[in-house]
Amino acid sequence: MDKLNRFTGIVVRTGFCANTVRVRVMKQKYDAHLRKTFLIPHDHLCDDHANAAVLGDVVSIVNSGVRTSRRKFHVVDRIVSAVRTGEVRREPEGVEGWFKRREAARVLKERRRAGKSDYPDVEVAGAEGVKVEGREEVKA
Repeated sequence: MDKLNRFTGIVVRTGFCANTVRVRVMKQKYDAHLRKTFLIPHDHLCDDHANAAVLGDVVSIVNSGVRTSRRKFHVVDRIVSAVRTGEVRREPEGVEGWFKRREAARVLKERRRAGKSDYPDVEVAGAEGVKVEGREEVKA
């Protein structure tokens, strides 16, 4: 997590895939013939495990350099400006939460492969209170 590429964009689509939102980021492109810069929209699929972002939110996304799934490279880091929906909103987990969840899943996978999933006293470093889907809480 040395260098993180951060972008700010608008959520343009939610609910089409589990834990995923589509964020539109505007990038500048220079046209040498016209000698002018134009804003070009780029859509990114972003991991939103907490399902915190809704349509129209302005969010900050991070490209950590690690692929989150086959087509997703970005993680929703925080909500910059929320749309007023009148309901209580959750905070996105961010990059740190994503890395903790990934590490906990990796440790559980290694335990399963080693056949040691019956031993709950095995300590997991850095995975305090992290929930992995389909599993109980991992306690260190």
